[in-house]
Amino acid sequence: MTLTIEQARGEWSPQGVYCNTASFGLPPARAFDALQSALADWRTGRTSWEGWGDETQRAREVWARIAGVPADWVATGVVVSAMVGIVAASLPDGAHVVAPDIEFTSNLWPFVAQGRGITVETVPAARLAESIDARTDVVAFSAAHSATGEVADLEAVAQAAAAHGALSVCDATQAIGWLPVDAARFDVVTGSAYKWLMSPRGSAFMSVR
Repeated sequence: MTLTIEQARGEWSPQGVYCNTASFGLPPARAFDALQSALADWRTGRTSWEGWGDETQRAREVWARIAGVPADWVATGVVVSAMVGIVAASLPDGAHVVAPDIEFTSNLWPFVAQGRGITVETVPAARLAESIDARTDVVAFSAAHSATGEVADLEAVAQAAAAHGALSVCDATQAIGWLPVDAARFDVVTGSAYKWLMSPRGSAFMSVR
């Protein structure tokens, strides 16, 4: 859906000027009203869960469209760390993971915590693509970093991972919603929706190629 400027102005109600969407996005009026309606139906017993399932499927389809992948590639969840944990748990013993030396914990600790001989090598973000080599089983990184604002060279990382047969795991939490991300270029793309997608906490998505 495309909104006019006047329609967009009516969707948000900040007190003053709000510039902190990188921490959490303000809900548009239609999302806030839909949430209140669902809560009221839940509280009074006027509804059943089937409709919530339909809305979850609709959210999958919207996220898939934004990320440029088929909806059946997309899983829903609560937090990115749990989704990345599934990927980390699937790795063979002794796998070698490469990640930026400043990386958000949701996309790093699931690999660090595995044990089983899995090693995590951290490198400067600017050297991430060139650090992927024949030893690399996984490259895990953020499309845009929450601490520094640095935007990864997505195409260079995708090409390097493909050239060396490495699994690419991209956390797009700080990118999806404002930065074009072609999730089809990566094996796994995750994203929490409470920032630029302006959803409540507790909603996350993962595409698996």
